[in-house]
Amino acid sequence: MFARMTAAVRNIRIPVLIISGSRSEVVHDEGVAQLRQLIPQAQYFQVSGATHMVAGDENDAFNGAVSGFVRDLTAKRSTTPHE
Repeated sequence: MFARMTAAVRNIRIPVLIISGSRSEVVHDEGVAQLRQLIPQAQYFQVSGATHMVAGDENDAFNGAVSGFVRDLTAKRSTTPHE
């Protein structure tokens, strides 16, 4: 299963935002590093003090990370020539 997931992740070509809580009992730094190697365009945001349930623990920080990510994508898209 891990090999299939790894192969699938390598095919992701869209912008990706990884958000984790600094106190997550599920997501660890090593796992994030591996995922970022597989998805080089991924951006990473760690929410200080949050557990695995980031949005529930630190809703404002989670929303800020997602909003900033979308805002950056929108700004890049508006400055990129369209085909």
